[in-house]
Amino acid sequence: MYNLSGKIQKVSDLWLQFRQSGMFKSSLFVSISKAVSSLLNLVFMVYSVNILTKSENGLFQYYAGFIPVLLAIAEFGLPTALVKFLAPVTTDKQKIGDLLSSSLLIKLGALVALTLISLIASILLKESTLVVSLLVLGSFILSFNSFFESIFICFGNYISLSFWNPLPNLIRFVVLYSADRFTERALGHLDILAIFTISPIFVLILFFFVFPRKQLNWSGEKNGIREMTYTLTSFNGYAFLASIFAMISDRMEIFFL
Repeated sequence: MYNLSGKIQKVSDLWLQFRQSGMFKSSLFVSISKAVSSLLNLVFMVYSVNILTKSENGLFQYYAGFIPVLLAIAEFGLPTALVKFLAPVTTDKQKIGDLLSSSLLIKLGALVALTLISLIASILLKESTLVVSLLVLGSFILSFNSFFESIFICFGNYISLSFWNPLPNLIRFVVLYSADRFTERALGHLDILAIFTISPIFVLILFFFVFPRKQLNWSGEKNGIREMTYTLTSFNGYAFLASIFAMISDRMEIFFL
């Protein structure tokens, strides 16, 4: 009985420390913001369904289904890698510069690879160049959203992150609603696909106003950038390939069904 009461007291003390540390409030805010973001995404989808015909909605959903695969290529596992390598060195400006500079180089390489893969796929599948361009650009923009989100996490800036999370889906819905209300012609599936993929670009600019710029450094030394680029690429390689094959497998399963 004494051991049981001691364990209960220990759990109670840990819970009290957790609440006093501020993590409880931060995690609560982030969870609520994630829920709001998901709700806004649902509202966007429901609103678009009411605008489009059944055939056009089918096309929109078909094209949007490629975004997770393209997003995985554009991210190349960088969000996870940033949390691992950046979080321990948030007070070292030089290492921050090496990490962020090498991350941008990897993202540039991922964009080139994404463009080439999408171009080959569009030729083989005979898809519209406009659609492919929207998907490539949209995936690249979304990859920066998750990239910046990881920076918030590394620096423990969870309150700002909770305001940041819903912004992409909020911007999407505002642009969709405005376009539907203030344009004379009816919106088609390409219009809504463009809104869905391109409109989050406005959120990227806000990052530099929300996050304290003095904490970051976007330039590094040549040797440090080269070494960190190799480290990040090696860390993400196998995980990236595994995620790609898993998503391709899921899509092939749906296709055959």
